[in-house]
Amino acid sequence: MKKPVVIGLLMMLICAVVWAGYALTTALVQRAPVRNTLNATSSAAVVPSYDPTLSAAASTLEPLDREDDQRLEERAEAVLTALDGRDYEALSELTHPTRGVTFTPYSTVDPENDLCFLPEQLRKAAGSGESFLWGFSDGKGE
Repeated sequence: MKKPVVIGLLMMLICAVVWAGYALTTALVQRAPVRNTLNATSSAAVVPSYDPTLSAAASTLEPLDREDDQRLEERAEAVLTALDGRDYEALSELTHPTRGVTFTPYSTVDPENDLCFLPEQLRKAAGSGESFLWGFSDGKGE
């Protein structure tokens, strides 16, 4: 064989070995900790906060009436009051029992990466002193 052909074949072999090694280590090595706490072991039956059937129905929804708005405003005020007062017991009582509460640092919700807590997880997290990764600073990689 000619030298350029052998060099080309060796380069292809090296690329294949590097790619296979990368694929294998990616599959075997534990990645960064999962930030979604609902993926952690829990005795509760967890339902993700995202429901694809809701997006199809959203286009046919009618505007909320005043009573619904009032209930939403009261609930939002109760949540903000609990957060402001660091009353995690009250916040856990406002949390959905199987879907939990999702915290996100951005305007969009990412069910795979945003922090989600079930009521009992929220109660435990408040007193644990554990730090949680909420997100990264845009443009800084932090």
